[in-house]
Amino acid sequence: TDVTLVKPIIALMQTDASDDVRAAAAAALGHYVLLAEWGQLPAHISPPIIEALLATYDDEETAVPLKRAALEALGTAHHPRIAQLIEQAYEDRRFEMQLSAVFAMGGSADSRWLPIILDEMENPAVEMRVEAARAAGLIGGSDAVEALANLVVDSELSVAVMAVDAMGQIGGDRAQSILASILDDLEFEQLHEAVSEALEELAILGGDVDFDWIDFDED
Repeated sequence: TDVTLVKPIIALMQTDASDDVRAAAAAALGHYVLLAEWGQLPAHISPPIIEALLATYDDEETAVPLKRAALEALGTAHHPRIAQLIEQAYEDRRFEMQLSAVFAMGGSADSRWLPIILDEMENPAVEMRVEAARAAGLIGGSDAVEALANLVVDSELSVAVMAVDAMGQIGGDRAQSILASILDDLEFEQLHEAVSEALEELAILGGDVDFDWIDFDED
């Protein structure tokens, strides 16, 4: 939350000799944009960050890893160009850019992207299925719950875990029922820890936390 770091981080993104450092700086700037969108930081810090990220993204000399980081950082920003940038990146022939586009779709929390995200849950690439599940959780659409339930039986554990996490974020009776049934099934024992965490998140968000087990007489 230290806004005095914004200018040095922008400078790193713009001038550092290492593309890895520049990409990490772009990701850090995305954190500041998100906090500003949530109202946890002053709104006036966002415009110069967004301007710097857009300039980096638009530069034809920008390396793909940095371009990806800039797009992902811009996903949460309220700016008239963001939706178009996401669309263009999703239509890019490079798979890496498509991944970042789906990441940015989730960051935008915009339900317009949900049909694309649901389609990508069936992508043969593990990385894309993971990103699609993550994005669905961030958007929070209940329409994604059944598709996420199908990913719970995915052959890749990383996909199944992300699907569980996403259902925990979306919430609702159907998601809670699915998660509870997984917890009772020994075939899904490797997911039980993730399911327990997701159910805890659901309980907290729903205000259904049971405090009866706590002995308040103890220090």
